[in-house]
Amino acid sequence: MVYRLTLLLGNKYTIPILLACLFFLIFSLNTINRHLTFHSHAFDLGIYTQSIYLYSQGQLAYSTLKHMTILADHFGAILILLSPIYKLFPSAITLLIIQSFFVSLASIPIYLISLDKSKSIMLSLLIALGFLTSVGITSAIIFDFHLATISVLPLSLVLYSWYFKKWHLYFYSLFFSILFKEDIPLFILGIGIFELFQKQIKIGLVTIFISLTSLYLIKFKLMEFLWTGGNISYIGTSILPLDSPVDMLALILIKPKLFLDQIFNAQIKMATVDALLRQFAYLPVLSPLTWFAAFPHLYLRFTSSYSQTWTTIYHHNAPLIPYLAVSLVLTMQKFKISKYPVIFLLLFSIFTNGL
Repeated sequence: MVYRLTLLLGNKYTIPILLACLFFLIFSLNTINRHLTFHSHAFDLGIYTQSIYLYSQGQLAYSTLKHMTILADHFGAILILLSPIYKLFPSAITLLIIQSFFVSLASIPIYLISLDKSKSIMLSLLIALGFLTSVGITSAIIFDFHLATISVLPLSLVLYSWYFKKWHLYFYSLFFSILFKEDIPLFILGIGIFELFQKQIKIGLVTIFISLTSLYLIKFKLMEFLWTGGNISYIGTSILPLDSPVDMLALILIKPKLFLDQIFNAQIKMATVDALLRQFAYLPVLSPLTWFAAFPHLYLRFTSSYSQTWTTIYHHNAPLIPYLAVSLVLTMQKFKISKYPVIFLLLFSIFTNGL
């Protein structure tokens, strides 16, 4: 028995799987309790429950709350693939459990990347725990269900397959992630630019091509076809002269001060950046991956006239967290930072901020 237990604990997958199972239980019980005690909301749980119900009946999802075809609001084709599960278990709780499962499972690739890079079980466990208790994840879990929240799973798989050079899984993960939300191609674009920075020219160019092509087809063609104005939804809330993500890239190159001003012009924005980075000892800011993949998303949110997108609440920060966690690992390796001070800082951050 002791020998078998030793073998089990010696397996590199045992610890992250146990951690994922623990948080799957925690997240599920928390969200189900909120729902059963009338603390869930029509926005967004009601919208997605109605959508997946209509998909399960073989119909195109139309939201009676938003008065539009839901794919033109957020392109969440993944709900179509999940609809058979909902048909077997027709309840809003099904969505909450699926979300808890996706988010918990996303911590396993994060752990495996860290373990391979650092060779430290303790550090890897803390990074995975930091991911699961990050304000970006916990706020999203508390805020019922959203496509942005469940997108952490395919994004984690993209990072995992890139790191371990599992290129078949990499491209499957890329195409899988596109089904989750219309802005996911921007995160893919970020990792494509990072790959160019890493001198992975071919894979970087292909990734950038996939991201830009999918963004153009989904955001500016398909969503517009499904509902007039779907191509400019959310982009139109920017206080900057933006008509498309291409304009954003142009302004970053031509007038970067405009974007910097949007980060520093409100205390609430700085508090959001601080809370996201503090969970990972601020080290992700030293990685190009953070700058290429995470900060462009923050730029878009911080230039929006919707102040709720500036905060740490709701679901907006969830897709950033896999990138910040992996950026921490890459920063430690690049600058040859000892694991011991990082372990101390992570313990402090997790127990004072996360847990």
